[in-house]
Amino acid sequence: MAYTEVGVVNLALQRLGAAVISALDEGTNNADAANNVWEYVRNEVLEARDWHFARSRTTLDFVPPRVDLRCNDGKHLYVQADRWIEDILDISIEILSNTSDALSVAVDSSDTCNIQIKLANSTDTENTAALIQTALRAIGTVNGVSVAAWTVTANAEWTASPATADVDLNKVDMAAAPSGTYGYAYLLPSDFLRPVVNQPVDKAIDPTGAVSMIFLENTLVSALGDIPYPYVIETYPDDTKILCTDYEATESYPLELVYIRKVTDVTKWTAHFIMALSFRLAAELSFIIPESAGKFDRMIDLYEIWLRRASALDRLGDFVKYETGSDTIEMAGRK
Repeated sequence: MAYTEVGVVNLALQRLGAAVISALDEGTNNADAANNVWEYVRNEVLEARDWHFARSRTTLDFVPPRVDLRCNDGKHLYVQADRWIEDILDISIEILSNTSDALSVAVDSSDTCNIQIKLANSTDTENTAALIQTALRAIGTVNGVSVAAWTVTANAEWTASPATADVDLNKVDMAAAPSGTYGYAYLLPSDFLRPVVNQPVDKAIDPTGAVSMIFLENTLVSALGDIPYPYVIETYPDDTKILCTDYEATESYPLELVYIRKVTDVTKWTAHFIMALSFRLAAELSFIIPESAGKFDRMIDLYEIWLRRASALDRLGDFVKYETGSDTIEMAGRK
C-alpha cells in the first residue's frame, strides 16, 4: 500500500490516543487540526536533515534585470525581464500620471529606449499589476528587445489607483538585481527550502559531468582551485528567492546548487522519515486534541530519537572519500 498524507496523520493521531480520520477535508475536529498544521510541520522536518529523497541539484540562472518603481505610501511596482539579455540594460522605464482616467503603457516617442507607464488619474479605474503587465506585453518589442514575456508585480496589495502626487517620476534604468555588497544574484528554485552543506569531497569526481559548485561551511567552493565564494540568501518583496555571491557563472563553469527541496509527494518519503514526521506532528497536535493533554514533551523526545535514527540510516547511502563519520553513538546509527 502506498504512503499517503492521511496515513501519516493517522500515525500521529494514534500516538495521542485520538480518533483516526479518513480524509484531511472530512470536517472533523481532528482532520481540521491536522490540516491546519500539516504543511508547516512537514517542511520543518524536511529542513531538519539532508534527506536523500529531498536532495536535488540544479544550475542557477542570473536574476534577470528589473526595474523597481516607487509609487506612493512605500509601495513598489516591479517590472521584471523574463531572462538575462545584455541589450535589456539599455532600456529605462518611468511611471507617470495620465491626464485621463485611463491606464496606458507605451514607448516614449522622443526616446525609443524608454517605456512610459501612465497611471489612471481616478480610483474608478484600477491600476493593477496584471493590467499593466497586459499593456506592457502588447508593446511587443522595445529597441529590438522582446518584452512579451516580462512580468509585472506590485507589493503591499497595490490594486487601486495610487495618489499621483506621490508618484516618483524619475526614469529608472533596467538593471541587474541588487544584491548588496555582492556582485551577482541568482534565482533559486521555486521548491527551494535550504542549501545542502556538504563535507569536503574528492573534487576529481563530478557525477554531473560538469564543473560544479559545492557548499562548504556556508561558503561556495569552486571545484577548480578551491576558491571560496561567500554567499547570502535573500527574498524580494514579491517573494522571489535569490542567492547573492561574487562568483560569476559562465557557460563553461556554471553555478550549481545542491539543495533540499519541498517534496510534497508522500510516496517519495522513506519509512524512517515518516516515523519521525509522525511524532513531530503528534507533538504539534497535542496542543489541540483534548485526549493528548500533557503529551507534548514525550512526543518531542520520541521525535528527536526517530530523527536521529532516520538521519543515520539515510547517511548509510553515501560513500564519501575522507569521510570520518560521526563520533556519537546516535549519529553512527548504533542507537
